[in-house]
Amino acid sequence: MLYERYGCYACHGYTGETGSGARLNPPRFDQTAFIAYVRNPSGRMTSTGPGAGMPAYATGLSDQDLADILAWLQMLPSFSPPLEEIPLLQR
Repeated sequence: MLYERYGCYACHGYTGETGSGARLNPPRFDQTAFIAYVRNPSGRMTSTGPGAGMPAYATGLSDQDLADILAWLQMLPSFSPPLEEIPLLQR
């Protein structure tokens, strides 16, 4: 699986909902925006570990690989409740 091969799970978790990186499930981008973001994220990585930012993948992943990763993310069920169902957020 490409998501594992490229190490996405290390920051985004195996379901795209956990980890130190941005939540990917449910996906917030369409295919064009997803590819553009991965190629040149707003926060370039300057260190490693939590809070380090997203590394840019200007090369190494084809557009088709990124489209396939996004398609896989779109198939995943979300295990997190909708925001309106979280009592603490209703205050």
